[in-house]
Amino acid sequence: MEMALPAGLPTLEHTSSKNWTRPDNVWISETLVGNLNSCDVMADKWPICTDHLPFKLELDTAPERAEHIKRWDWRAVKWKPLEEYVAEGVKLLANRPIHDVQDFTDELAALDDLLIRARDKFVPKVKISPYMRRWWSAELGEARKAKAKLSRKAYEQASRGIISHPIHEEHRVMRNAYSQMIKVAKKEFFLEFLERVDAKSIWNLHKFVSMPASDGGGARVPTLKVVNEEG
Repeated sequence: MEMALPAGLPTLEHTSSKNWTRPDNVWISETLVGNLNSCDVMADKWPICTDHLPFKLELDTAPERAEHIKRWDWRAVKWKPLEEYVAEGVKLLANRPIHDVQDFTDELAALDDLLIRARDKFVPKVKISPYMRRWWSAELGEARKAKAKLSRKAYEQASRGIISHPIHEEHRVMRNAYSQMIKVAKKEFFLEFLERVDAKSIWNLHKFVSMPASDGGGARVPTLKVVNEEG
């Protein structure tokens, strides 16, 4: 523990003798010393009918900004242009002979540079968002737009009282297909996660599989408690 209130500051005026003393101290843990902005007596806030002075402790509790991690959206890659670009670059590398270890090292570095340039040119970056779902893909985005378009058309017909219009069946089929696409995407993403599990992430996996199924993101009204006549 460390003393936060500077030395020499009195905190109490004796009622009878009017002498100033300091029976009060402010302590903080060693982990918070670096977050201490100020600690001082508030003489201007001295309440009436009391001999103790209040004090104010200010701590800097602003969270550290998380490091931005660059992620690549491999699901949105158009593979044909990327493959053609890499194939052309590999042809140039294949024409150069390798005679010793240094030649091999140079060729390996050139191949790495080619793949990095191909990634930077053809692979888009992920747009980080707190509402982002990692299993989401461009195909799901297109299916969502198609489903929304059919939903509007089906609602227009229903609002006119036309419930036998073919658009309703088309909307039902598209809605079910979109729902199935989401289930498949979630399953495939989780299977990929299982394949990447290591010693550090095994505990996250245990937490996922041991928790009961629930809608963690859904708002829930807490259970109301009523006190009856018997208490």
